[in-house]
Amino acid sequence: MAAAVKNAVSIPVIAANLIRSPEQAESQLQEGTQDMISLGRPHIADPHWANKVLEGRQEDVKRCICCLYCIESMQNNAYIGDHGYCAVNPLVGSEDYELKKDGNGRKVLVVGSGPAGLFCGLMLARCGIKPIILERGENVEKRKASIDTFFKTGKLNLSSNIQFGEGGAGTFSDGKLTCGLNNKKIPFVLDEFVKHGAPEEIKYLAKPHIGTDYLYTTVKNIREEIISLGGEFLFETTLTDIIIENNAISAVVTDKGTIEC
Repeated sequence: MAAAVKNAVSIPVIAANLIRSPEQAESQLQEGTQDMISLGRPHIADPHWANKVLEGRQEDVKRCICCLYCIESMQNNAYIGDHGYCAVNPLVGSEDYELKKDGNGRKVLVVGSGPAGLFCGLMLARCGIKPIILERGENVEKRKASIDTFFKTGKLNLSSNIQFGEGGAGTFSDGKLTCGLNNKKIPFVLDEFVKHGAPEEIKYLAKPHIGTDYLYTTVKNIREEIISLGGEFLFETTLTDIIIENNAISAVVTDKGTIEC
């Protein structure tokens, strides 16, 4: 179709032609069937398609798989007030969500300051709740010192090491962010990491990882935001028991004392 149009007109021709790879796009330009390349669904699958190809990072492109889920979901949702979706890009159609700040200063106990605990604490704090985050290991500053000591002397801190401590196991194992889920919350998590010090590239790499050098600071910055919003961290404190009365948690017991609920 593009070739037929180009033969019939004297103006530049732009066409899509189910382009799925930069090699295909370049081939069609070289053949002279069109003057410019149009990317529809490939840009839905990966909005950074053109920049990645321009930078020679074709392997990082999230390829459109031609499943037509975008079209199907758009048609199915058009009359119910919803949008189209993409099988490989969970952010399609998602708008910024405004958190309700209705916590009213309530306190919530979060056990563990790994990725789940940190993000739980962050969201609670932004909602006006004052989270208390319990962590058996050390904060990242002291944890790094304990890990350095282990590698130099072999002395292991059983509660704070490569596996345990603020940020979780990934903090000192390169911080890989590969996930098998297609969930619209994934881009939000990546955005938050970038806001707190992670490199911008994790937002568009096919297999992103932060790297320990960045993650060390990123975790610290997340903690500092939580504290600035009224949250509290209890490091080097281990949960040992949960007290239940009348089918409700009334207190938690730690190796440093009891926390009433």
